[in-house]
Amino acid sequence: MRDQSIDFNQQFKLSVVEKDVIVIGNGPAGLSASFLLAGHHPIYNGTGHPDPMLSARLSSLSEGESLMSEEKLQFLAQGMDEYGGTSLVGTLFDTLMRPGAVTGLDILSPVTWSLALPIDHVVLGDGPPGGIWQRLDPDLLTLSLSSWMELPGLRISSDSQQQRITAKEVAEYYKRYVMELGLSRYYEECRVVSVRHLQKMPKTNWEVITEDANGNRIIYQSRFIILATGSCIPKKLGIRGEDENNIVHDLLSFEEKLSNFTDRHCRVLVIGSGLSAADAVLLARFRNCQVIHSFRADDVTLGSMLPESMYPEYHKVHQMMKHNHGYPGYFAYGGSTVSDLQSNHAIINVPSHSKPIIVEFDVCAVLIGSHSDLSFLNNFTSGLELTRNEEMREIDPKRNPVVVDPWTYETSRFKGIGLHAIGSLVGDIYVRYIPGGAVAAVSHIVNTIKICNNAH
Repeated sequence: MRDQSIDFNQQFKLSVVEKDVIVIGNGPAGLSASFLLAGHHPIYNGTGHPDPMLSARLSSLSEGESLMSEEKLQFLAQGMDEYGGTSLVGTLFDTLMRPGAVTGLDILSPVTWSLALPIDHVVLGDGPPGGIWQRLDPDLLTLSLSSWMELPGLRISSDSQQQRITAKEVAEYYKRYVMELGLSRYYEECRVVSVRHLQKMPKTNWEVITEDANGNRIIYQSRFIILATGSCIPKKLGIRGEDENNIVHDLLSFEEKLSNFTDRHCRVLVIGSGLSAADAVLLARFRNCQVIHSFRADDVTLGSMLPESMYPEYHKVHQMMKHNHGYPGYFAYGGSTVSDLQSNHAIINVPSHSKPIIVEFDVCAVLIGSHSDLSFLNNFTSGLELTRNEEMREIDPKRNPVVVDPWTYETSRFKGIGLHAIGSLVGDIYVRYIPGGAVAAVSHIVNTIKICNNAH
């Protein structure tokens, strides 16, 4: 690392810090990348795997052989599409790290993490390690099992691997992850102001300007960038009244609003058909609120793919949304849209009604998903050049992810300039599939650095 000083109009100085890799984002994806860049590499330890085909491919490797190569990832990931994960390499490492996760058996992993030379890097995050998990309602239960929330190198606990845990427990785990694995030295809490591609620089491709809580700015320059920002910007309806004080777009703010109604029952409008909207319905009914629920879907599928024995609360809301009778204080408008939220009134349009329905509310929760914010990429201001669907204005992990090479996680349209993306940005929306993408990206970076160093 080299620190320099750059003078702008002789008015103030900015420190310039050179790194090999800059990781933008400190959620599970950014932390996984940092763990690998710090020198922890996956090797085959000689253990078999419950999947006989994968076990056979592993047995062709030597014990202690590194898995950090594009060729090995492609070889081992054959047949992983049958598992139904979000990406081949993500699914591969999910099943390598947790061979018995689906069956509930504690089976020894065929992967061990060995220590190699670290890559000089920095992780930039706007808040404590853990990203969005530090801003969720702490009492919410995870959708995934405890073991599926784990990152490489550290278990969450030894006695709750097959249970759902709270968001608070997950957030505490990610803080502990950074401390116990010695990653704190790579972490800087700051806001990324801008990212610029340096086309004429011989050894550095990127310049990143950051700002801390005190307004101090630092310029980072690097050869590689890993985008790991996740999807933390709530989507909005884009209708009149949506920015009023009693309209919220996340569960934590929703709970704070409800806490103001201790002397009387609150009238709540929930908009959305996903799990977050279901959480809002459950929270409102727990507080004895009157709930009006508006959602676009006619065919309600909420929670239908989740086992009822493990997720009874979502199946209960699914039943309420689908049948819409026999639940005092709850009324659902399926297949509806909301066109106005002004002055504590909402206009709900329902195809089966000849006229719009006007309802009153005290608090409205608009919970229709989230999208990613890459506005700091100055050279790609719209973000459209990074994605598959150029008609969409937002990067969406489900409908419009950043397109990457499946084995290196380089952004597909900009190969060769050191721009990688991992995590929900590229569609790996569940934590269990994130480490595989981090392995692919860091493998490519490590091997590229080796080739360049040997060439010189």
